[in-house]
Amino acid sequence: MNSLLPILLLPLFFLSLSCASTEKRIQKNQEVFRQFPPEAQDRVRDGEVAIGDSKDMVRIAKGEPQTITTRETRETKSEIWRWTRPQQYVYPLPVHTTGSGIPSPQFVDAIQFRESEILRIEFLDGKVVVIEEMQEE
Repeated sequence: MNSLLPILLLPLFFLSLSCASTEKRIQKNQEVFRQFPPEAQDRVRDGEVAIGDSKDMVRIAKGEPQTITTRETRETKSEIWRWTRPQQYVYPLPVHTTGSGIPSPQFVDAIQFRESEILRIEFLDGKVVVIEEMQEE
């Protein structure tokens, strides 16, 4: 059980970092934060965003996005912010050996890291119009 303790505590550690980061962003942007309505302040403090929120509200609640792209159609031009996290994938990789004269497949674990999108927020005229949170696999 002692060897599982660090693994079990890891999510709590990251949650505490997230809260600490939000508080640091609030402290850094106190003048902007004070201008938010009280219900928006509570939501931002909890790291949540809602339809209609401003870019400042999102930036303080979620931090800087990893990427920002622009989507332009005939009618509108919107901005899309994306947050990602590294994700580890493990899969079996066949390795053929011929030590005994007869080929026999052996397998080793191959590890690959990829960025996995966890949140996408779309802005139109500086306000949130779409929030997409990716589900855990």
